[in-house]
Amino acid sequence: LPKNKLIFGSVGRLVKQKNYKFVIKSFEKYHKLYNVNSILVIAGKGPEEKNLKRLVNELKLKNNIFFIGHLNNVANFLKQIDVFCMNSKFEGLGLVLLEAMAYSKPIIAPRISAIPEVVVNMQNGIIIKPDDIKQYTSAMEKLSNRRIKDKLSKNSKKILNKKFDFNIMIEKTLDLYTN
Repeated sequence: LPKNKLIFGSVGRLVKQKNYKFVIKSFEKYHKLYNVNSILVIAGKGPEEKNLKRLVNELKLKNNIFFIGHLNNVANFLKQIDVFCMNSKFEGLGLVLLEAMAYSKPIIAPRISAIPEVVVNMQNGIIIKPDDIKQYTSAMEKLSNRRIKDKLSKNSKKILNKKFDFNIMIEKTLDLYTN
C-alpha cells in the first residue's frame, strides 16, 4: 500500500449486512470535499463484490478504492492502514474492531450493537449515527487531521488493554457465574 496517502481500510465479508456500499459512498463524498490524497482499501470476498466494484466504477473512483480479496494475514493489512472503517447494519462484539485496536488504529463505526462498548467516541475512534453519510464523511475528515488521528491511535491500544485484557475478561466472566 502507498506510504504517501491517507489509507482508510476495512476487512470483512462482502455481504449486505456489512454495508460497504455506505462506506464507499461516504468515501466518495469525503474524497470530493476534502482529500484527493487518500484511498480506501477493502479486504474480503463475498456475494456483494461485483455490485461494490460496479458502484466504484460508476463513481469513477477505481484509482482510489481498491478491493484486495481474502486475506490470510489480517495483521499485515492492519499495520499498513491509517484508519479502520466499519459500517455494519448489525454486529456482535465486532472482533475485527479489537484487532484494529491491537494495531493502534482509530476506528469509524456506527452506534449499533456492542460497538459503543469497544469504540469510545473521540477517544479511540468516532461513533456515527447509523447510515448518516454526512457524519461518516465528517469523521473521515476529522481523522485526516494528523494530530487527532495520532491521539486516537495511541488511545486505541490503551483502551483495548484496559477493557479487553484477557485476565480481566476471565475475572469478569467468572464473577458473572459465581455471584
